[in-house]
Amino acid sequence: MSLPPPHCPQNYFGDQALLWHSQASDTYKKKVLNKLNEHKPYVIVGARSALFTPLYNLGLIIVDEEHDSSYKESDRQPCYNARDLAIIRAKHSKSLIILGSATPSLETYYNSVVINKYHLYEINERYGDAVLPKVKIIDMNKSTKNSMTSSILSDYLINAINQTINRNEQVLILHNRRGFSSLKICSESDKILKCKDCDVILTFHAQLKQLICHHCNKQYAFQKYTNQDVKFLGYGTEQLETILNELFPNFGVLRMDADSANSMTKQNKILTKFKNKEFHILLGTQMIAKGLDFSNVTLVAVINADLGMLIPDFKAHEKMFHLIYQVIGRSGRSHKLGQAIIQTHQPGNNIIQMATNYESKKFYNLNLESRKALKYPPFVRLIRILIQSQSIDKCIDSANKIYNLLKLDLRDFLIGPLPCPIEKLANQVRYHILIKTPHNKLKLVLKRVRDIQNKKEHLIDKNVKLLIDIDANSVL
Repeated sequence: MSLPPPHCPQNYFGDQALLWHSQASDTYKKKVLNKLNEHKPYVIVGARSALFTPLYNLGLIIVDEEHDSSYKESDRQPCYNARDLAIIRAKHSKSLIILGSATPSLETYYNSVVINKYHLYEINERYGDAVLPKVKIIDMNKSTKNSMTSSILSDYLINAINQTINRNEQVLILHNRRGFSSLKICSESDKILKCKDCDVILTFHAQLKQLICHHCNKQYAFQKYTNQDVKFLGYGTEQLETILNELFPNFGVLRMDADSANSMTKQNKILTKFKNKEFHILLGTQMIAKGLDFSNVTLVAVINADLGMLIPDFKAHEKMFHLIYQVIGRSGRSHKLGQAIIQTHQPGNNIIQMATNYESKKFYNLNLESRKALKYPPFVRLIRILIQSQSIDKCIDSANKIYNLLKLDLRDFLIGPLPCPIEKLANQVRYHILIKTPHNKLKLVLKRVRDIQNKKEHLIDKNVKLLIDIDANSVL
């Protein structure tokens, strides 16, 4: 049996540390519940479902990486945020709650720094007196385009990787797009292949020889397009892995994304190999951007920092800032000096500049101004009513009926009904209504939302799905 990692709670609390998550077996969960019924002190470590464990003498709740969007359930009712529910549970149990993050959410920053609702405790030094890494921004518009490799990896980055490996140190490479690439059919239509059931571009996975929709996971055979004139558009971690193996054939490359690490066992296996220095390069998506602590990593690279900047969602810039800021922090976490290299086609972009210059307060203040001007959280409560159906006519009809009920009292707060930015998912047409609710009108709005639920049978067709998301985290 392998030993737990150095920072594992079991190293500090022994048998008093218990795990709770959705992948745990029923037998294990039953053992945990039996221990909790003994009324002895325990530390429960788990995912958002751990919030609902029946503790009788709760004294402390810690929400680590409180900004993480995975705390929010958005796909099914009830649409709750585990971080916000943790605050409520702490209030009712009269226990202390700690929201921890190197990059707090805008809501938490606003509550702690601007209106002093939360007590703020700042750690101004890195663990172990480590020094922040030096950051270099590479303008990919000036990069040579002599080959596919040079258009993806700059000469500066390739040289930096070589130097790092020659010092027997390790490299972390972030590219937040999995798969090999997208495909374009070069013909009169020049169409980019999309999923038939979703308004989403398909991604080619070379190892599987399949085109996969990353929303509904539907797979299409690549073989039917081999006789056509196709062009590969963009690149994912799978293609990057191939390029890195060609450039550094004598040094191992590990890839960690939703394809190569789709279980906790596989994730632990990859991270253990990298920690044991069996491989020099760890390539991955956002899975590697936070929470990892490798003392021998002295170079971090972001291959395309522009990814995600143009997503039509009010939290897009916040997520990109968090991602870049967090992954930079993976470098130089011990006595060794670290560096970070950020490749971008927008070197002057404010988000990239603030993330690489460690200007977090400037970022938060500018984005709070923007949110206030556009009436988004934390200055309003955002409620999203999502209507889905295979029939666009039924979808629109139901959306209009809901809107007509709401507009009687809430006309000034409503946006829609409109097609969602991703209009079709899993063969369902999607329309939504947004309610930007002033804090002093929340009770009235919630009353109207309850009216929708009570009159649901009269408002929507039986083949229409209704999802009401209070404090929505996204409008996609």
